[in-house]
Amino acid sequence: MKIHVLFFAQHRRVTGVSQTDVEAADGSSVQVVAAQIAGQFNLEFKGSMVAVNDTYATPEQVLLDGDTLAFIPPVSGGAVSSDDVFLVTENPLNLTELHAHLLEPQWGGQAMFTGSTRSPNKGETIIHLEYEAYAAFCYAEMKRIAAEAHAQFELGRVVMAHRIGTVLAGEVSIFIGAASQHRKACLDAVPWMLNEAKKRLPVWKLEITESGERWVEGSTGAVTLT
Repeated sequence: MKIHVLFFAQHRRVTGVSQTDVEAADGSSVQVVAAQIAGQFNLEFKGSMVAVNDTYATPEQVLLDGDTLAFIPPVSGGAVSSDDVFLVTENPLNLTELHAHLLEPQWGGQAMFTGSTRSPNKGETIIHLEYEAYAAFCYAEMKRIAAEAHAQFELGRVVMAHRIGTVLAGEVSIFIGAASQHRKACLDAVPWMLNEAKKRLPVWKLEITESGERWVEGSTGAVTLT
């Protein structure tokens, strides 16, 4: 069977490609195909998460012909509202427009978090960050995070936006916002969504410094390969 494979961040740099097709035996699990690909491309997948067709998967999941298998290095319940706003873009985030999505007469509270590129970091001047993302999966995971937030908190709307590509020092890279009838719900929801986004969104940061470049250490929010 043929499996479509996606590589990101460190994996993409090692292989030199962002995607490829591999032939695998029928009935192979993710773990088996991962071992095959690791040998073929001289890769180390230990600690990496995997997704099959834009959904996190376990190493034991059996693959089918035509599946898309993505290897995801550690990354730096309810119904989602149809009014929620999600954005992954190479363009600068327009904070005025993003904030405006949270302003409706029925919502008395709005809470927001913005994160920007910090320089210096760890004693080194940061020239810029290079953000790489599995964009389709980012949108899917943003929707899942928003759905869980709606289930836990009484929210009117969720807004999530993330920059990719080159982000200069001082520029905003992430926006997390929530609107609610009363302030407590949105104030509680925003830090929860931010923590989930940091764990679960397949986004990687490469710091470009005066002395070179380095990947920012990430985290994992799903089962990883061993």
